[in-house]
Amino acid sequence: MRVLFPTELNTVKSFAETQFDVVEHEISPRPFNDEQIPANLKRVLLGAREPEPITSFPQQSFVDLTDGKRGIALINRGLPEYEVTENSNTIALTLFRSVGWLARGDLLTRTGDAGPMIFTPEAQCLREMEFNYALYFHKADWTKAKVHQHSEYFNSTFPVIKTDCHSGELPDKHGFVKLDSKDDVLKATAFKRSEDGEGVILRCYNPGKKTACGVVTTDFEIISAFYTDLKETVKEQINDTKGRRINFTAKPKEIGFKLNKARVRKRTYDYLVEYYQQKIKSDGTNQT
Repeated sequence: MRVLFPTELNTVKSFAETQFDVVEHEISPRPFNDEQIPANLKRVLLGAREPEPITSFPQQSFVDLTDGKRGIALINRGLPEYEVTENSNTIALTLFRSVGWLARGDLLTRTGDAGPMIFTPEAQCLREMEFNYALYFHKADWTKAKVHQHSEYFNSTFPVIKTDCHSGELPDKHGFVKLDSKDDVLKATAFKRSEDGEGVILRCYNPGKKTACGVVTTDFEIISAFYTDLKETVKEQINDTKGRRINFTAKPKEIGFKLNKARVRKRTYDYLVEYYQQKIKSDGTNQT
């Protein structure tokens, strides 16, 4: 089951957010050339068993089409497949897939079976379902239109904790960390206490085609900052730090990991983490 959005945009590529990247896909891929593959090898190669190039692709929160002057982003919540058809460059968003058999030998898109032929009537998904998606019309391309940011807004929930009336130590408006870059191309994916307990980890990545300059501003004093890997092993020190501010660069398609060794004041990071953890454990009925 799919929902279709004709765009009429003159373009040959789509842009889809994936894990730590935004990937380009050709709307009309070139046909396979598998004439040199031996026949016995074709039977075991997945690509050789698909007579035509695949045009359905994965996505995370958005797919975008643009002709350079204007564009359309289809933002979704938990709908990870799309296709762009040649007819008016229509975006087809997959809502769900339903099947009556686990595998069949007479598929239109594949030569041979894809598994055992097992009858699966409940996999037809015959029930009421609800889906969340939105259209965002914009100028220029997805980077200048900040499609990344709008898709993040659409997919972010706002947790609320109910409590009694009391005086607090924090101001009415407050934030731990802020990440800035041109066109907001850099995207943060994690902000957590470091495993060694000496600071915090801010993880971000650059899905663009050019090197991006980023600025991190925190609410605590920064002693030192480092690039690290996923295991939080220090790779290189970031020297451009001043007070509560870090200036850094991220190469195209690069995942940046920064270890901020800082004095995190009790009234900010530790205070909120401990308060909410204790509140949820002691009184689950107050969580809304």
